[in-house]
Amino acid sequence: MLLNVILGFVIPIVVGCWILRKSLNLLLIFFPFGVATSTVFNNIGFNYFWHLAPEFTNRSFAALPFDVGLFPMAGCLMIYFINRHRAHPWIAVFVSALMLTIVEWIAKEYGKVWYFNGWNIFWSYVSYLIPMVMAYLYSSIFFKVFKTRNPS
Repeated sequence: MLLNVILGFVIPIVVGCWILRKSLNLLLIFFPFGVATSTVFNNIGFNYFWHLAPEFTNRSFAALPFDVGLFPMAGCLMIYFINRHRAHPWIAVFVSALMLTIVEWIAKEYGKVWYFNGWNIFWSYVSYLIPMVMAYLYSSIFFKVFKTRNPS
C-alpha cells in the first residue's frame, strides 16, 4: 500500500502542485470534480471489472491514493494545458486518457492490476476517456458561466 500512496498520491500531488503553483484557483475548482468522478468510476470498476493490489475487504481502498491524487491531478493538468497553453482540447483529452492507460498497462504488466468479466486495456482507455471528456465539458461550462457572471 505504501507504493500506492507514493505513486498514486505523493508524486502526482508534488509534481502537479509544482506545475500548477501559479494556477491555484484551477486546482481548487476542478480537483474535487476529479476526485468525485474517479471515486465513482473506480467503485463501479472494483465491483465488476478489475482488482488492484494489495487487496482489502473494501476492494476500492487500494485505489484511494489514486482517487485523491493521480486521477484528479491528471484532469487538472489537462484543463491547465488547454486553458493556459492553448492545447487543442480534444487532443489533450485523448492524450490524457492515453497517458493514464499507459500507467495502468504498466501496473498490469507488473501484476498490480488484474481484470475479469471481459475487461481489457481498451475498456480501461474508455474508462479514462469518459471522465476526461466530462472534465473538459465541465470546465468549458464553468468558464462560460464564470465569464458571464464576472465580465472582464
